[in-house]
Amino acid sequence: MNEFNQTKPAPFAISSMSYKPAPITWGSRIHYHDFLETAVVLNGNGLFTTHDHTISVQKGDILLSPPGQYHCLYPASQDLEYCTATLLPGSGFLLKERKRPTASLTHAGAYTSQLVQLARLVFSLHKEAPVQGRDTCYSCASSLVYLMSLLFSQESRPIINDSGIRQEATVLHQIYHYISDHLEEKITLDSLGRMFAVSPSHLSHQFSAEFGISPIDLAIQSRIIYSTVDLILSNRTVEEIAFRSGFDSATGYIRQFKKKIGQTPADFRKKNRSHLIHF
Repeated sequence: MNEFNQTKPAPFAISSMSYKPAPITWGSRIHYHDFLETAVVLNGNGLFTTHDHTISVQKGDILLSPPGQYHCLYPASQDLEYCTATLLPGSGFLLKERKRPTASLTHAGAYTSQLVQLARLVFSLHKEAPVQGRDTCYSCASSLVYLMSLLFSQESRPIINDSGIRQEATVLHQIYHYISDHLEEKITLDSLGRMFAVSPSHLSHQFSAEFGISPIDLAIQSRIIYSTVDLILSNRTVEEIAFRSGFDSATGYIRQFKKKIGQTPADFRKKNRSHLIHF
């Protein structure tokens, strides 16, 4: 068979994209996927963790998390915005980065404005014309991901700890992740103090200074933010989501949700479903 007559597969296929402006990012959980995920920071500053490594990220940084690797991006400033793109399993895209033992990082440099504009265009098209503009939306998303891949091919590095991040801050980050990963359990300052061998009062003071929020408030806020995933992605009732998110009652969940987010869970669901695109 003539090789020029063969249909060659596309280098990648996008499964979904999500856009995460503050306050949705507050309380993100450490997690992993069975697929390749890329993320670009559109605004503000954050902290990105993969395995035991934590680095500072800023506008224009592009992150890549290979399948099966734990990672988390959470804010260092309240204006953090970023978008993610997940690629379908089996894609040979960015093969070099897939083989690295940890996630990878590069920076958009002179192409930062183009990346930011493309990302916002994708979600603007989806919001304004989710059906009619689907092909155009996917084309823009593909251009965004392809540009990120070109930047990775020019220069990238594996993620290792920032030398400027203090040891004490690293412990605080571990506490942060523990809270985020144990939302279904009862969390108190005393239990955290025993687990991490630090006095509860010192823990609370240092944690609040590092993240601008107390550990207990983080637990409440994280449960709320965790619930936003169900609100956007599922058709579960508010009561079901409340219990899945670690709240004792739907009434308490709605009260705390409105206090933290400024709207009811039902209103949030209606407004924010445009923040996720399934292709």
